[in-house]
Amino acid sequence: MLDDGTFKQVPLVAVSKDHNVKDIQKKLADKLNLTLDATKDEKGKLWNKFKNGEKYLVILDDIWEEVDLKAIGIPVMEGNIGCKVVLTSRKELRFVKNHNESR
Repeated sequence: MLDDGTFKQVPLVAVSKDHNVKDIQKKLADKLNLTLDATKDEKGKLWNKFKNGEKYLVILDDIWEEVDLKAIGIPVMEGNIGCKVVLTSRKELRFVKNHNESR
């Protein structure tokens, strides 16, 4: 996927059973060579990285419960810009919140 130019980067992050948003953001930032300030909500920095005109494939592995992509800073792909997201889980997931859902 990287060799053929389909995606600029393909970060793989293990979410695990006891996940929290800050941990997922830190792991994603590390894979993307971004520096985040641990004292701030840095979803905007990740969001901007993913909306910079390049295509990204984000793989979130070992998900156990609902994941709010917007809170993490992951925009779902709109057209050719943004992210495609792959979720893997051992459990059946009922839903995944993203920025297009309203609750």
